[in-house]
Amino acid sequence: HLNQKGILPFWLFWFLCSEASLSVSFRVSFGCFTELQRASNLVVATFDLEDEVLMKEMPANQLDPRVKAVWRFNDALWITVIGLAVGFCLAPIMMIPGVGMWPLYIFAACMVVIYIVWLVVLPPIRYARWRYEVSEDYLDIAKGIVWRKRYTIPFIRVQNTDTRQGPILRAFKLASVTVATAAKEHVIPGLEFDTAEQLRDRAAELARLAREDV
Repeated sequence: HLNQKGILPFWLFWFLCSEASLSVSFRVSFGCFTELQRASNLVVATFDLEDEVLMKEMPANQLDPRVKAVWRFNDALWITVIGLAVGFCLAPIMMIPGVGMWPLYIFAACMVVIYIVWLVVLPPIRYARWRYEVSEDYLDIAKGIVWRKRYTIPFIRVQNTDTRQGPILRAFKLASVTVATAAKEHVIPGLEFDTAEQLRDRAAELARLAREDV
């Protein structure tokens, strides 16, 4: 005969333990579901923010079209210098018996491709992607061909503004505007000289007003 007084407490203990285990499992599962839901909401919010940034209009102002000639001149200069250096390095190789003129032909073909890409293809694209705009509170800059970059510089962080004009820019009657913060200098290249001076003065004035409002 079974001792009913001994069996009942055992089954009661087993039932209570099962209920507690189910309650803990439900709480853990509900907690994991809540965390996953929060994570999914964060991902959705992140994509919404990226879409908002991508949908933001590009800055309104472009550079002076003559800056394309400046870029072509600069690029042609450094490509030619590097090409001459590589050509001098190839000269001893072509003097090896049996090598012949093939290295020179391959090098010349590569140089033609590089000249076409850097002097014909890239400057119009670079010019089209380079934009800037000045508002009351910040300077907005967008640039880049493969890697697109967008800078928003609040005027309250601007420490210095100036114009610069090297010999090539001077030859094309252009100048660049530099806006400096504590972390970095942002350069707007290739503006007509009067436009560059006006932009410099306006940025300096807006930076002064922003510091006074603090």
